[in-house]
Amino acid sequence: MNEFKTAGILLAAGMSSRMGQLKALLPWEGRTLIQYQIEQMKKAGTDEIIVILGYQAERLQNIISAFHVKTVINEKYEQGKSSSIRKGISSLQEEAEGIFISAVDQPVPAGVLNKMIKHLKETGAAAVIPIYKNKRGHPILFHESIKNDLLLINEETLGLRGVISKFQQQTAYLDVNDPSVLFNFNKPEEYFTSDRRLQMKVSEIDVVTPKSVKECLYFLSDKEKRVRLLAGGTDAVVRMKDGIGRPETWINIKGMDSLRYIREESDGIHIGPLTTHTDIIRSALLWEKADVLASASNEVGGIQIQNMGTIGGNLGTASPAGDTIPPLFVLDAQIELSSLHSKRIVPITEFFNGPGNTVLQPGEMITNIIIRPQAENEIGIFEKLGPRKAQSISIVNVAISLKMGEGPRECLEGKIAFGSAGPTIIRAAKCERMLSLGPLYDNTIRDIADIAWKEVMPITDGRATAKYRRSMTSALLARGLYRLMKRWDEK
Repeated sequence: MNEFKTAGILLAAGMSSRMGQLKALLPWEGRTLIQYQIEQMKKAGTDEIIVILGYQAERLQNIISAFHVKTVINEKYEQGKSSSIRKGISSLQEEAEGIFISAVDQPVPAGVLNKMIKHLKETGAAAVIPIYKNKRGHPILFHESIKNDLLLINEETLGLRGVISKFQQQTAYLDVNDPSVLFNFNKPEEYFTSDRRLQMKVSEIDVVTPKSVKECLYFLSDKEKRVRLLAGGTDAVVRMKDGIGRPETWINIKGMDSLRYIREESDGIHIGPLTTHTDIIRSALLWEKADVLASASNEVGGIQIQNMGTIGGNLGTASPAGDTIPPLFVLDAQIELSSLHSKRIVPITEFFNGPGNTVLQPGEMITNIIIRPQAENEIGIFEKLGPRKAQSISIVNVAISLKMGEGPRECLEGKIAFGSAGPTIIRAAKCERMLSLGPLYDNTIRDIADIAWKEVMPITDGRATAKYRRSMTSALLARGLYRLMKRWDEK
C-alpha cells in the first residue's frame, strides 16, 4: 500500500488591514506566525507545502527562504481568499490524498495536524474539520477527490463554506482537545487574548539556575525540551502574559556575574550581556568613550526597568524599537555567540533577520558584546520620541555619532541609525554622506534632516501611523544634530 501523502496550502497574501500590521510577522512561539505554520506542517510530514503570497510578497519570501518551500504570488489577492486557494490548488505538483488549507493567522501545532491526517486516512471522508468544545476550527483537511470543487470556489459561492456545505454528509468532525484550532487573528484583541496564553501557568514551567556559562550552554543544548534564557525578565514577563515564547524550562542566568561587566581591552570596550541599563548609566568609561550608548540606557523605561533590563536581553528580543540597539549600530558592535562546542563573532549589522528574529541558532547564547570606543573628537547622542510619562517603548528613536574636525562645526564623518522606523534598525546612509559636505550650521542640518524620511520604512500600528513616524525621523535627527553642535561649540 502506498504511503498516504499530504499537501499544505498556507494562505498569506492579504494586507492584514484589520490587524494594523502584517499578521504573518506577528511573534508566535519564538518565531513569526508564517515560520511557525510552515514548521508545523513540516513536522507533520506534509509532502508538499505551497505558500501563497501577495501583499509585501518579497519581504515574506526573504523571511521564509530558509524553509525551502514553494511560494506562489497571487497578484489578485485583493479579490479575497478564494483566489489564493485556487492559485494553491492549481500549483500542486505532487499527487496528495489529503490537502490542508490553512490561513497564516490560524496557528495549529503539528500534533493536531497528525491527528487529522490519521482520521482522513482511516475514514476516507471528503474533509476533516477539527473541533474543540463543540466548536468548529481549522485548518480543514480535504480529500483529493474534491480537488476540482476547490478549483471552482469563489467569494460569491461562500468560498470554502460552500464546498463544505456541498459535502456536508461526507465531512468528518474530529475532537482534537486543543483550543488552538479556534484561533483566528483578524484584530489585535483577538491575537492578544487568545486562549493559548492561558494554557500554561508559570508554576508549571521548570526553572534551572546554572552556575557557569558552560553549564548554561549544556542546558541550552537540550534538544528534547523547549528552553529559554531568563535574565532581567522585563520582556519575558510581558511576552508570557501574551502567551508568546513560553518554554518548558526557563534557564535563569540573572545571577551569573561572569556575564556582567564593562571593561576596555585592546580590541574595544567589552560589555557582558547581563550588564543592566543602570550599570551602563553609572559607567564613567561609557560616558567618556560611548556616550551615545550611555544616553540611550538613560532613556530606557523607569528606574525599575533600568535596574532589571539587560543589554543582552535588548539584543535577544530583537525589537526594532529597542533603545540600546541603534547606539550599538553606530558603535560598530560585534556580538559574540557561544554554543557548547563553538564560538563565533557576528557584526551587529548581520545579527538581525527581522522583527523578533536573529541569527542565534538553537543552543547558542550571547556571551559578549564588543563596541568601538569613540575617539577624542567624536561625540554622540540618542534621541527618542515616546510618552515618557507612560515609560513606553519608542515611537521613533535615533542614535548619532560624529567625528569632528578642526574647523568650526566641521564634521569629518558620522553614523546615524534609526529605531522603530522599519522591520530592523535602519542606517541612514544618504544622511551620513551629507554630514561631511560642509559645516553643520542650521541650514545644513535642515537639509540633512529633510531627506531622513526617505531612508525609513515605518509601519502603522497602535502607537503611531507610518506617516507620523516618517515626519518624526526628520524632526528627531534635526534635534539631535542641533544639540550635538551646541555641545561641540561649548566644548
